[in-house]
Amino acid sequence: MAPGLPRKRKWPRQRGFDRFYGSIAGATSYFKPQGSRGITLGNENLDPPKDPDYYTTDAFTDYAIQFLDEQTDNAPFFLYLAYTAPHWPLHAREEDIAKYVGKYRDIGWDKLREQRLTRQKEIGLFDDSIQLPARDEGARPWSKLNEKQRDELDYRMAVYAAMVDRMDQNIGRVVTWLKEHGQLDNTLLLFLSDNGGCAEPYKDLGGGRFKDINNPNLSGAISYGQGWANASNTPFRKFKVFSHEGGISTPLIVHWPKGLKSKSGSITNTPAQLIDLMPTILDATGATYPKEFAKQMIQPLEGVSLMPTIAGKQRQPAEWMYWEHAGHKAVRNGNYKALLPKGTKSWELYDLAKDRQETRDLSQELPERVERMAAKWKEWAISHDVITPEVNR
Repeated sequence: MAPGLPRKRKWPRQRGFDRFYGSIAGATSYFKPQGSRGITLGNENLDPPKDPDYYTTDAFTDYAIQFLDEQTDNAPFFLYLAYTAPHWPLHAREEDIAKYVGKYRDIGWDKLREQRLTRQKEIGLFDDSIQLPARDEGARPWSKLNEKQRDELDYRMAVYAAMVDRMDQNIGRVVTWLKEHGQLDNTLLLFLSDNGGCAEPYKDLGGGRFKDINNPNLSGAISYGQGWANASNTPFRKFKVFSHEGGISTPLIVHWPKGLKSKSGSITNTPAQLIDLMPTILDATGATYPKEFAKQMIQPLEGVSLMPTIAGKQRQPAEWMYWEHAGHKAVRNGNYKALLPKGTKSWELYDLAKDRQETRDLSQELPERVERMAAKWKEWAISHDVITPEVNR
């Protein structure tokens, strides 16, 4: 529900969705969406909600379930439910915040990173060779903060956790609807995040004034801060926007009792990317990808279906994967990943099979590989109309 601020021809209804409720701008006030970050129903921009109990995460689910209830036939349905939580601003219901206040104060982000990596190893996400990289340079040691700073940062993290909690509750509401309507076993559920934890505006004490947390009239970068974002992305480096693993690597959870042949609860480390979802859905439904929409030619299908993995078989990922966000660039070929952070001139190179945390730059050891990968990235950027100074000068 966050396609940016495009012309109306790019809004969800014009791009093929039958129903839409959400914020065209993406991030907005959770309690009172308004102005350019208001709420749209169909193609109509709505007035700010007057209900004092309004909360976007709940409202998105209300409409999702309403849309499901109003389906008039037994045809398969496609529901795209894109919560904005836990994107800034820090807005959460008081009863959810109360569950978490005080839980992070004595731990701090340094111990939290250690605890999370230990847990990740216990459940099989990472093996024992994975070690924590150094704390992000934009965050001070938790022990160096004063009492007031720790209190306020504990509260910021509690609000952030509460936003995730409320999202989880609402996903549960959708699952309950599917159960009650006999649809859960044969519905393919895909849950993922679009990026790693966000450090904006890159301050370890958090973005915005403390008193502005939960202010319904504000919708800017009132955030939990760089230290907590570093912990959120354990054990990776960097954050949303960056092309490091901390910015682009997120888990994908698949649930489909009637179609999933892989062992329930199993973990696969085969790389995949967002563009793999379209061919996956086409394979699962038997649908065909059109060559045109609304009498206009559309981009050819890209990506590699996840259905082999879902079917319990080996899957060969794409030979090349590419990224660009706000000037940060990356390209992956097999286990090697080259990246060029915004504002730098030299590509870095990492072997993700041995160094998923991206702490050992191999660019000086393998310059020919770097040159080839950089050339492939530029070739992709030109063919896909990526707008950067190097490509478009």
